[in-house]
Amino acid sequence: MDYLGLLCMPLSVFVVGVVLLLLRNRHGFKRLGIYLTFIGGVLTLVAGSYVLTYPTVKELEKKHHLLFSTAPGEVEAVMIEPSDGDNRSHLELVASPAKVTNRADVQRVVNALRSARRFSPNHPSAQWSCLLTIESNGDEVTVRVTDTKSDENGVLIYWSSSRTDGWVIGNYRCDELRAVLEDLAQFKPGPR
Repeated sequence: MDYLGLLCMPLSVFVVGVVLLLLRNRHGFKRLGIYLTFIGGVLTLVAGSYVLTYPTVKELEKKHHLLFSTAPGEVEAVMIEPSDGDNRSHLELVASPAKVTNRADVQRVVNALRSARRFSPNHPSAQWSCLLTIESNGDEVTVRVTDTKSDENGVLIYWSSSRTDGWVIGNYRCDELRAVLEDLAQFKPGPR
């Protein structure tokens, strides 16, 4: 992504507004200058916050590879945790963090993640939810996994720029995770 280009456009609106403010002797320029300075300043702040907080392309590619393409032998552990701040404990897949290091179980999770595809959920209603962290060579990526009550949405993966919120990186569907995570959490599913 061209971060410099992203900042230049709102910054140029701001500069034009300031120039018009300096030409305040001309009728109408002062009011237009105030509007453009304000709008350009706000847009520059928004673009600046985006540039400072959004992961770089290199970081995204690395995390995407770790999440969806890493060989099972390279993944050291998988962590299943309650969804932070969800305040709906009856929907949690696990009550406390569970670290999975058994090679066969790690391989099941990694193989299931390989089937994930981008997806746009249609008003999902959660049956259970958890945070899933993949750890490999000192790197990790955390996503929120939610099993929905309908086959229309299936099992959803919400990937954000931080553990539980931030910029939305992508939404994925991966129904193969349902049986694997429920088995690892020893979850007893209710009626769908």
